[in-house]
Amino acid sequence: DGDGVPDYIEGKDGTDPLNPKDYKDTDGDGVPDYIEGKDGTDPLNPKDYKDTDGDGVPDYIEGKDGTDPLNPKDYKDTDGDGVPDYIEAKEGTDPLNPKDYKDTDGDGVPDYIEGKDGTDPLNPKDYKDTDGDGVPDYIEAKEGTDPLNPKDYKDTDGDGVPDYIEGKEGTDPSNPGVYKDADGDGVPDYIESKEGTDPSNPKNNKDTDRDGVPDYIQDRSIVVAKTVYVEIVWGGLANNMPSNVWVTTSKGALVNVPISWNTSILNRFRRGLYKLEGDLGKIAGLFNSYGIKGKVEVTVLPKPAPLDLILSNNIFKAAKANQEVAIGSLKVVDPVDNRHVLELPLGLSDNKYFRLINDVIYWSSTDPVAGRTSFKIVVRVTDRDGNILDKLLEITRTRPSIADIVIYNTFTPNGDGVNDTWGVPDIRSYLGARVQVFERSGVRVFYTEDPDVRWDGTYKGKEVPVGTYYWVIEIKENLGTRRGLLNLLRK
Repeated sequence: DGDGVPDYIEGKDGTDPLNPKDYKDTDGDGVPDYIEGKDGTDPLNPKDYKDTDGDGVPDYIEGKDGTDPLNPKDYKDTDGDGVPDYIEAKEGTDPLNPKDYKDTDGDGVPDYIEGKDGTDPLNPKDYKDTDGDGVPDYIEAKEGTDPLNPKDYKDTDGDGVPDYIEGKEGTDPSNPGVYKDADGDGVPDYIESKEGTDPSNPKNNKDTDRDGVPDYIQDRSIVVAKTVYVEIVWGGLANNMPSNVWVTTSKGALVNVPISWNTSILNRFRRGLYKLEGDLGKIAGLFNSYGIKGKVEVTVLPKPAPLDLILSNNIFKAAKANQEVAIGSLKVVDPVDNRHVLELPLGLSDNKYFRLINDVIYWSSTDPVAGRTSFKIVVRVTDRDGNILDKLLEITRTRPSIADIVIYNTFTPNGDGVNDTWGVPDIRSYLGARVQVFERSGVRVFYTEDPDVRWDGTYKGKEVPVGTYYWVIEIKENLGTRRGLLNLLRK
């Protein structure tokens, strides 16, 4: 069976000469008693076998495994954990599982390796660490880092603390904001121990420039936030404001950080440039020791000017007295905004005869502007962005013909406050209108060219008799003359 034990000996030992795994091995060290007898080792002592290269694996086993019994680094190690399969089998660990090996002190280094390194497998602080970075050479070899370089170790979260150390301390090696910091000064105990400061004293840390910020924190502190430039349409929402900004640390690292903008001074209804600031959010392992703010320059684009101004009605009837007459309401055509300021600028066209209340145009003049029927006004529209639209509007005043003027034929000047005077207010908008009243004898008892002046039934300060009088109305605008009778009563 090629197990090195002659069939003759196996016959005498009672083992199977056809089975290479069946041979007499009194001490259970895997080496046949026959071989130990030839090698001069004790077949009754499991620790006494021929091991030329001192790797812990018997030469006999290495011969069977096809490894070099003269090379202490050449042995069968199926799972690549550095521990020979032979040793794992003896220790009862799984030679197919690289994480399963005997590690009495729990330092992550197999007892087998510690035995070779000459360190104490019972002391978790005693392991081979050539570069003094706190990480065993064995661990560095597995992680692919340089056991001769104290700055080269596996640090998944980049917090400066080796994953190995974080594992021992029970912190999260994937979170740069979680590490052991006994004194709460923000500097990991591991870093303090390397820098020679006291990890139990929050005032004792390395601060080379003496600015009050430990070097460790300063190296991970924000020093510059990149200014962001944004354009928004007038009146639009600032929904394209970035939710993150790029910042630079003192070591030149670029980090994308969330931000909360202060938009209190932003007026999206007024064009211009607005310089805003924002509070930087928190990123694990990143510090804002110097209170850096995010900055954004927001340009609110100009608003298009209003397109037009429409007057709902531009014709009104002439007033009979000194009173305001509503003409029509104004509507601004502006697809962008519905808030505007309307005004009638003084000194333009016929604006002085009109008044604007809210959005309604009124005739409002103590001057009847007799003789005119057509007026032009300029209405100014100013939007919230300062755009101005001046619109020239034409307004027509209608007047009744002389034949259609209502003239009352009776009045009672008796002092009772009712119908005490007589006049023709409808002629106030006519140029050169005059009113005359005559008694039967032809004496003129009343005359006026002012439509607001009315006859009170007196002549030269005395009451005229009750009776019928004769009136004449003349309008010089080539509109003719009208005559009629007036009854004066004093009931």
